[in-house]
Amino acid sequence: EGGMGVVYKARDTKLDREVAIKFLPPHMSSDSEAKKRFVQEAKSASALDHPNICTIHEIDETEDKATFIVMACYRGQTLRDLIDKGPLEIEKVVDIASQISSGLAKAHENGIVHRDIKPANIILTTDGHVKILDFGIAKLESATRITKEGSTLGTAGYMSPEQAKGEETGPETDVWATGVILYEMLTGRRPFAGEHEAAVLYEVVHEEPESLSEEVIAANPGIQEIVERSLSKEPEDRYRSSGEMRSAIEEFRSGSVQTGKHPARPGSGFSLKTSFRWGLVVVLIAAAIFILLKFVGQESDSPPDKMKIAVLPFENLGPQDDEYFSDGITDAITARLATVTSIRVMSRQSVIRYKGSDKSPEEIAEELGGVDYLIEGTVQRERPSDPSSRVRIIPQLIFTKDGTHVWADTYDREMADIFAIQSEIAEKIAEAINLALPGSGEKGKHGKPMHDLRAYEYYLKGKSIQYQAYYVEEDMLASIDMYEKALAIEPDYVEALSAFAINCMWLVFQHYEVDSLSARAEEAIDRVLEIDPGSPDAYLARGTYKYVLLKDYRGALEDYMTAYNKNPSSFEILNSLGWAQRRLGRWDKARESFLKAKELNPGEVSQNVIIGEHLAWMRRFDEAEYYLDLALTLDPARTEAVEGLIELYLGIDGSPDRAKTLLVETMNNTGSDEILYFSIDGLSGQRILIFSDSLLVRRIRESSSSWSTDVERHGFLAEMYNQTGELELARSHYDSLRVILEASLSGEDEVKPIDYPVYSRLGLVYARLGMKEKAIAYGLLGVEKLPVSDDAVQGLVHGEILAMIYTITGEYDRALDLLDQLSSMPASVSISAGHLRLDPLWDPLREDPRFDKLIEKYLEASN
Repeated sequence: EGGMGVVYKARDTKLDREVAIKFLPPHMSSDSEAKKRFVQEAKSASALDHPNICTIHEIDETEDKATFIVMACYRGQTLRDLIDKGPLEIEKVVDIASQISSGLAKAHENGIVHRDIKPANIILTTDGHVKILDFGIAKLESATRITKEGSTLGTAGYMSPEQAKGEETGPETDVWATGVILYEMLTGRRPFAGEHEAAVLYEVVHEEPESLSEEVIAANPGIQEIVERSLSKEPEDRYRSSGEMRSAIEEFRSGSVQTGKHPARPGSGFSLKTSFRWGLVVVLIAAAIFILLKFVGQESDSPPDKMKIAVLPFENLGPQDDEYFSDGITDAITARLATVTSIRVMSRQSVIRYKGSDKSPEEIAEELGGVDYLIEGTVQRERPSDPSSRVRIIPQLIFTKDGTHVWADTYDREMADIFAIQSEIAEKIAEAINLALPGSGEKGKHGKPMHDLRAYEYYLKGKSIQYQAYYVEEDMLASIDMYEKALAIEPDYVEALSAFAINCMWLVFQHYEVDSLSARAEEAIDRVLEIDPGSPDAYLARGTYKYVLLKDYRGALEDYMTAYNKNPSSFEILNSLGWAQRRLGRWDKARESFLKAKELNPGEVSQNVIIGEHLAWMRRFDEAEYYLDLALTLDPARTEAVEGLIELYLGIDGSPDRAKTLLVETMNNTGSDEILYFSIDGLSGQRILIFSDSLLVRRIRESSSSWSTDVERHGFLAEMYNQTGELELARSHYDSLRVILEASLSGEDEVKPIDYPVYSRLGLVYARLGMKEKAIAYGLLGVEKLPVSDDAVQGLVHGEILAMIYTITGEYDRALDLLDQLSSMPASVSISAGHLRLDPLWDPLREDPRFDKLIEKYLEASN
């Protein structure tokens, strides 16, 4: 029994032969589309007369209209059963792959693509023949499409990238699936084997499989290129058909194939780097891109043909306190257009600064990185907050290259029609630029309004507060209050449920009422997924829940990827995707996500800081400095950009001079000492080094500024006094810090994941207080609780802290071993050649020859 039928072994009483009869499952008999596809399977396969394709004898219906196919019955086993026993001998692998390709080549010659090639659909008969079964989702290229656009019929582990994304498929899809089977026969494992279907599909589209083992490659030169080419992400980089793939396999079998004989076609890319020459080309290209970024300052990760659209804030012509309503109209149209995957819609954050701006469309388009179309408009309500009043919205679409007004209209309607108006505006815009909106005409056009208008008002007010909050606790709570009022009126309001859950989780991230808010967020997420499992915001909310509370970064990544596929123009989703990728050690993927988010919001200062700090972790210091400098240029008073540059200067230079200069300039420019108090991750001495200047130390002591927590205050002062030689004062603050951290762990058998950093922090404090055994025990516990494999970022930080603990407690060999291990990984700037040279914490290691070699390794890693 399978997804498209039930099969019985039977006897043909007329011809006295054993056959297999396949029936459409009873629960699908009323599904006309399934029935058509079932019949199509028989027609497709019966049109093919080939020894490697299952023979079809007839197709018919029973008296009660049950459709069935009569096929030959083969004795043997499925390829799935054979692979499950382990890797196969190379001769067997080649023979099976050749026969599969031969059968599929016949299908491709006849315009038929199988689209569900997998080991379970391949029979190995007792006499050694391969039989391809189940053309249940085959597509006759000349026939009318039966399956819906965007469907992903097939089996996740064997789907091609284009199939996983719901795009058009051709013979290259069967080539890909054969490549997956070839890889699996050689290794005994699937190349894409995530824990869940969503994870598998993500890997298929975005990740490269592990290389074949050196033993397989050495014993069988040429096989790797066949596997690599068949598993190229782009269809045009694979073999054009299974016939072409079979030719390559047969050449390999005959021994006539040579390495490099079947390279990807001109202009295509390799999925795995197999030669120094191509590696050098990649390096040169990367260098050229960096030079362009460095001196031009523009980058784009989206395809060059993707149209860019920006919805400018609609002007509110009513009273000032109705501003949130016009913002809501802007957001609704933006969100509707963002469902079109073939375009880029600029984020709300990038366009909000043009509210009330008198800049020309051409100027705005240029500042937004080359936007093709701008949408602007005005909104006026007759009586704000009155559901029975009227509303007038006048939108217009502008082509930015010449300022032409492509489309405009006036909507003067009842407030009850507001949801229909939003949909109609988005659809008219799409029509004007030849786009198709998913589900056009389905929402808000007929019948009752999509939402109760009173609930809609509260929702818009909540969003308005949230946008202004920037995660300020009181504002976040006020925003949540608005969402709760909306949900009290309309409990199943999907957008309000999702926004409520996300806000709850960000408060949990700040340790505010963790238990109660987590429970309420979880309930809201479960409800919204039950009501609308297709909502991208629902997956963003669930991903955030997994990320913040559960520290389940793999699960979060799956949800964020699902949200991204449904809404690729979301600044929030792209950044969330980047954070999860980074936590899992997928540094390059995270960089791509952060850059894509920046493309949607080019002028956002924080985004440049995020990218700069991320590149610093990757030890790409020159690029990191470029983005941090850009952030500081956009906003000279932005402290996080100054903090990032200070860390970077210390890490690169091994000298505090540039860092000191920037620190003093910032204090003079802002007239504030606030920059002196940025947090001290790990409580090490690295950042305190810049305060050795007596003027700065005096300013710290005389300042009335305060720290956000007692942990920060005691940690900062303890390190400062330790640096200035006031050891009794330092010890006093370390001891106060010990009491606070121990209290946070007391009374709990198992600390929640959100509190794991306490272990390493406490271990470092014990080390400073001379409590060696406890210090090492807690340092090891921190690494054990958050290993690099589970959380690449925090895991590395805990590893760095453990190295500090070893050094402080005199375990120098263990410290050097750990630092040597960390030198091969991405790491925060606090562990770099510059800091190793500069930070007195590492002084005890300097006489060991290994220390100098270690600095050289860190230098090589950053070049």
